[in-house]
Amino acid sequence: MKIHIREVDRNNPNEVDLIVGRCMETVLETVPEFNNDPMMARDALPNFTFEEMKSMILGATHDPHHKIIVASAMDGEMMGHSIFSIKKDSDGFTYGSFFSRYIAPEHRRMGLASRLLEEAEGWMKEMGAQYSQAQTHVKNYKLQNLFRKFGYKVTGPKMAKWPYYELKKDLLGSD
Repeated sequence: MKIHIREVDRNNPNEVDLIVGRCMETVLETVPEFNNDPMMARDALPNFTFEEMKSMILGATHDPHHKIIVASAMDGEMMGHSIFSIKKDSDGFTYGSFFSRYIAPEHRRMGLASRLLEEAEGWMKEMGAQYSQAQTHVKNYKLQNLFRKFGYKVTGPKMAKWPYYELKKDLLGSD
């Protein structure tokens, strides 16, 4: 199957809505403390509403330091997405930050997550990022394994509202 990696079409409300829903689904799926209950998630994350997430995602499509890419089949079916950005840390270093990743269950184990990660890292390097990082729940083993495969170092666990790991990779000199 031929896969096309492209930027989200911010003018396509169905595409944007699908990404918003999948972002929310990912949070519920990867944070066991929420028990897959949106109300529990909303108690911990006040902006965990469809409208607020959509506003945030649409805003990101207009910011050159944010990027949303999708993996789609040639017929247009959206198989997955990745949302990431460029930031500055407290020492003034530019880095890439991953916000959300999702692959539809029927398209998992096909290498799509790897392709989206490679594409994101390429953009981060073009934008001058010295390193990239993600944070994930300590029980999100699939994401941890994917990032480890790409050379990310895992630190933690750290504690916020739930335990999480930080995944970090030096992008300087890595091709």
